[in-house]
Amino acid sequence: RQSGTKQVSIKWGIKNILGYPYKDEYNTEVIFEELKPEIELIGKGVILPSNDGLIFPFRAVSLRAIDVKIVKIFENNISQFLQVNNLNGNREMKRVGRTILKKTVKLNAKSELEYQKWNTYSLDLSDMIAAEPGAIYKIILSYKKQYSAYHCEGEVSSDKEMEEVSDNDNEDAGDDYVSNYYYDDYYYN
Repeated sequence: RQSGTKQVSIKWGIKNILGYPYKDEYNTEVIFEELKPEIELIGKGVILPSNDGLIFPFRAVSLRAIDVKIVKIFENNISQFLQVNNLNGNREMKRVGRTILKKTVKLNAKSELEYQKWNTYSLDLSDMIAAEPGAIYKIILSYKKQYSAYHCEGEVSSDKEMEEVSDNDNEDAGDDYVSNYYYDDYYYN
């Protein structure tokens, strides 16, 4: 994998797809950038229980760890949840659900260079929660600056930062009714 500025030379005589040779020599500089930290879900975002457990696949780049937060929407609150949300919604979560797990998961790569490309990972949710029939579980993946494997100029990163990571969030289940009230379309202006 390349990074930084590289000199590229195209020599005369190289043929294009139609078989015509290039008549001149061409030199230029090409800038290769590292991929910035990002998480991406694989699939449509809905998982169903199977015999192999609850496997939650995702892709990540330039990250050494992620935070996993699981919010449980109780069976008797699902109709209330669906009044203001679709299945992937997150409005008024404190009214219908509770955070049941917050955990930092280290992402393992073979080498430091492996972090710089997209890698596929999976979480076995059956190790984290005991799924109850009828409940909906919202899986939230996030990351903090300390988890980044992205190299910034003049910044020195260390694995010690990763060991000192702690979950000291006191929030319960995401945004609540009051915080959403002022961001509804009716009150935008």
